[in-house]
Amino acid sequence: MRGPYLDTIAYEIELLTEALHAESVCETECRRLAHVAHGRRLDWLAHELDAHADTEQRLVERLARRIRDLGGQPPVCVPAAAPALELDGEAMLGLLDEERRVERRALHACTDVASRLAAADPDARAVLEEALACERAHLAQLARLIPH
Repeated sequence: MRGPYLDTIAYEIELLTEALHAESVCETECRRLAHVAHGRRLDWLAHELDAHADTEQRLVERLARRIRDLGGQPPVCVPAAAPALELDGEAMLGLLDEERRVERRALHACTDVASRLAAADPDARAVLEEALACERAHLAQLARLIPH
């Protein structure tokens, strides 16, 4: 049974667009940090970030597909990426910490959207659950990389 706020497909599309944007920002930030890591010859870190960015991209594509399935037009998200600079170790830790903040924002956004959708759209909920698992895994990975 749909709640009073989920009676319109437009509202669902709006929520999915919010999640899509959050995931798109994560993808962009991961790619930027991977580029920086490659430049610093931290290939193990660059590989991890590239892999996570690829996962984020697949999630963005799935969210966009669900928006289209509902009759909406997914936005083209092209967040402004900061230039990749030559960084010392402390600056790199700062970037990884910023990535952690971006991932947390995406986690909160997807959690919020998933709770609002509840059981109204099992297909969208499945994509959001996958996004949540991805964000949690990446946050755990970042926690291992960033000293406390």
